[in-house]
This record gives sequence, C-alpha cells and structure tokens, in this order.
Amino acid sequence: MTKKLIVIQKKAFEHIVGQEFEHVYYIKNDSDFQFAVSDIYGHLDGEKTDYYEQELNDIHALKNGEYYLETGDFNVTVIIDDAVF
Repeated sequence: MTKKLIVIQKKAFEHIVGQEFEHVYYIKNDSDFQFAVSDIYGHLDGEKTDYYEQELNDIHALKNGEYYLETGDFNVTVIIDDAVF
C-alpha cells in the first residue's frame, strides 16, 4: 500500500528568516522513504533525535498519525496517512 507523508515546516518565531514549506511525498518503496526521511532529519539536531525517539520510530514504521517536532527556529509537522488515488 502506498503511504502519503506530508512534511510541514513552520517558523517557530516571526523574526526567524527562512522559508516555510509543505512537501507531500508518496511512499511506494525504500527509495521514496529515504528521500522523505532525509527531509525530516535535515531539521533535527543530534540531541533531538533521542528526545523524539518514539515519534521517529513511528515515522520509520509509517504508522498513520500526526507527529510534531520542535527543531529550534522551525517546527516540523509530519502527517502520515494511506494514499488515496
């Protein structure tokens, strides 16, 4: 089954310079998944990966849900659901 993974990056504070974005990934295989996950991990510091261990485990398992990660200047929301075409 194909999964839909949405990554939303929003500024944590108005004075932060940088882009806000929303990317939608359709996960059909490991290659698609690696590309999407690199987007998520690109925002996390090493110490944050321990703090969000459960959320990251659920993301790796492609468990449907909404996951919120505070990453300093930006907050990242990851939404996983079954893709409907």
